[in-house]
Amino acid sequence: MIRNVASMLVVLAAATAAMGNDRLWLNDGRDLRGHVQLSGNHVILLHRNGQSSFPLQQVKRVASRQQALSLIAPQSLPGQETRAAHDWYLIGRRMEKLQLRAQARNAYKEALKRNPLHGAANRAVGHVHVRGHWKPFHTALAEARRLLRDGQADLVLREVVPAVQRHAENTALLDLLEVKAQAQMQLLRFDEAAVTYRGLAGRAGEPRRTRYAAMANLLEEHPDGVIVLDAPWPPQAALLGPDQADLPAGPVSLAVPHAVQAAMHHEARRRLAQAAQCHDQAAAFLAGDTPLPDQAEQQLTQAASLLDQADALHARIAEPQRDDHRRLTIRIHRVRAERHAQTFDRRMEALQFQQNNANAYVRSIKRLLNDIEVVRQELHMIIRLANRDRRTFRRELALARSDLGTLQRLGSLLLGERRRVQMDTREVANAP
Repeated sequence: MIRNVASMLVVLAAATAAMGNDRLWLNDGRDLRGHVQLSGNHVILLHRNGQSSFPLQQVKRVASRQQALSLIAPQSLPGQETRAAHDWYLIGRRMEKLQLRAQARNAYKEALKRNPLHGAANRAVGHVHVRGHWKPFHTALAEARRLLRDGQADLVLREVVPAVQRHAENTALLDLLEVKAQAQMQLLRFDEAAVTYRGLAGRAGEPRRTRYAAMANLLEEHPDGVIVLDAPWPPQAALLGPDQADLPAGPVSLAVPHAVQAAMHHEARRRLAQAAQCHDQAAAFLAGDTPLPDQAEQQLTQAASLLDQADALHARIAEPQRDDHRRLTIRIHRVRAERHAQTFDRRMEALQFQQNNANAYVRSIKRLLNDIEVVRQELHMIIRLANRDRRTFRRELALARSDLGTLQRLGSLLLGERRRVQMDTREVANAP
């Protein structure tokens, strides 16, 4: 077998002139550049001074900029497709060792063309063996969801999940474990589903963490899996009559998918109510005779987190409150801009009393320019927020732009005044 593989020609595409240099790393630390060719058990590096040949055992890694790897296999005789498939698989392993992953995948695909049941090649391209067939990972995951919809949760837990889980990573693993939890709930194994969702919450990032944690809390609070709906689901069903409701008000099992949707919707509404309280407190901090923008901002930070959590539990449910949140945020920036503008006005009034001292006069102008820059930053924040919904915040946008124009004129006047004073000072210093 090794001789057969060694006799194969594994050659990089020949159009090297237009493709730039390849790189070859050796186990002894050398980093070489040129054009790489693979032949038998050796790597050949073509360079300006000729060519060099290295045994595969000395090669640590190859990086090729070329678009394709031409793999020319020996002619397989009738009835030898299985042997040829394994030869292609061995080529793929060699390519992987050299970190030529795209070329390795191509070799594995060639192996599967000749023998679709080649287990190692299937695993190498990410296929999973489910219910007697090799399938791409996401196809197997989609099949698990279909089986759930068909009420075959036991089959999902017994055959599909164990086979697929061995190959799942990162986001795909979260998707699979979520399917597992849903299957456990359909089988009324609510305690197991709670453990699965709690584990998911520990693995996932936002917004999934919020939803998984809420599901775990829900199942832990209702270990029997029964909740009581205070209104028909979906919510608009109340307007259409009880016959239009998927679920009537009253006790319902969480084994029913729509019951889970109703529970998450209820939890999202609770987060929205908490966010509304934060908004009210922020508005109170801004409405007094002495507005408190820092305290208001703390409340808005908490409200923003609650709105994000609500959207994680029920998609886009927080959109109506986003405008209130932006309006209060704009108000905070407006309060801060007005405070800095008042400081600017006080310093501007005091400027006329410093004209007899050139250095103090220039320093005061510099402070005024800094005040203008701070106000300008607050106005830019207002414009950025208002631009997200120009129709709703048309007035705030127009006012901020007008104030920016005023600041631009004041800044130009102050820069001109500073330049004039500095020139006068130099003339006095250079006078005979």
